[in-house]
Amino acid sequence: MKEWLQKNNSLTSIRLVQISLALFIFGYHDVANMVVVLVFLLSLWSLGKDGLKTMIQNKYVWFFWGYVLITLLGISYSSNVSQGFKYVEMRLLLILFPVIFFSLRNSILVLTILRWFILMVFAGAFIGLINSTILYIQTMDFGYFFNDNLVSLINKQATYYSIYVNLALVFIVYFFGKFSDKEKAIYLIIGSILILFQILLAVRISLFTFLILIFLGVFNLPVKKRRLYGASAVLGVITISILSVLFFPQTINRLKSMSSNFRYEFDNPNPVNHFNGEVKSENWNGLTLRLALWHCGIDIIKENPVFGVGSGDYKGEMNLQFEKKNFIYALDQNFGVHNQYLYSWISFGLLGLLSIYLLILPSARYAWLYENHLYLSFVLIFFLVFITENALNRYMGIYIYGLFNSSLFFLRTES
Repeated sequence: MKEWLQKNNSLTSIRLVQISLALFIFGYHDVANMVVVLVFLLSLWSLGKDGLKTMIQNKYVWFFWGYVLITLLGISYSSNVSQGFKYVEMRLLLILFPVIFFSLRNSILVLTILRWFILMVFAGAFIGLINSTILYIQTMDFGYFFNDNLVSLINKQATYYSIYVNLALVFIVYFFGKFSDKEKAIYLIIGSILILFQILLAVRISLFTFLILIFLGVFNLPVKKRRLYGASAVLGVITISILSVLFFPQTINRLKSMSSNFRYEFDNPNPVNHFNGEVKSENWNGLTLRLALWHCGIDIIKENPVFGVGSGDYKGEMNLQFEKKNFIYALDQNFGVHNQYLYSWISFGLLGLLSIYLLILPSARYAWLYENHLYLSFVLIFFLVFITENALNRYMGIYIYGLFNSSLFFLRTES
């Protein structure tokens, strides 16, 4: 058995990562984590002392690990120690995945993970559409085809699943030139369904990111192709917009609500505009709610600018700000600051702000220098996601971030 494992260690690790990813997509998070730990132990065994020494000398690995280490440091001056350790436990994936993919460093095997991810995201979307169709037949409520309703069966939220869809679409574009004609036809269908699914999820930041990715993709083409593909992209966006207006009023409601009002009062008792209801200017919307949450976060930073409040005290401090401002709606909904950059400053001070930028800027520079367009697209997606979400505070965000931040980094210049 030992001899077989030594011979097939890389393939075994990849198969286990595939199993973990499938479990994760379909909502079995605890089991997915256990499989990652198993792969991590196999990777440590494979690396040995010399491999570990080489890995530790890689400065980028320390950038990946830094956010976990700063979380651990923040426990030392946190009053809610148990909450701080919960964040450390969740973020250990940022340590495990770099070790796994450093031990692999096999482009063919890594690309297997990317293709598997496309299929799993598509499978999750397909199951969501089937489930929504059944619910629609039972209730005649078209709202089941939108937002969180589409992914509730697999224990996901629309915000995070929309990130997975954008990544899957980027991977499809990357692979497209390498596909056979038969595969191209299959993946065109998969890509089209995923674009439809993205529209139905109606997550504004992901739709905005999708448009940016299209623009950058066209801009990166040779000049001769740029006009043709650029015109096709513009025509495609216009077509999708017209179809959305005609057939997906719930998606339009999500976008429309952002412009319904730009002012807010903390004591506003009204709910957030819902995609399946009338857009009202007196309600909270996605923009005003986040502006109010960011306001509260900035007030905490003003009181604790250098060291922050500690790993475990972030939520308690946010709630205190909500109480001070009579922000009852945020208290009732248990909101956070909805911004990874502000969260990092609130929790860990200036070192926290530095640590989050060390996750983004060196990675972007590395991807640019080595022309790793896949990795650059990944970094861009999460750079934008971090503006509106605490993605590294949620398992649904940190698993995918840890997995692809490591795998795409060690893919090197294969893009």
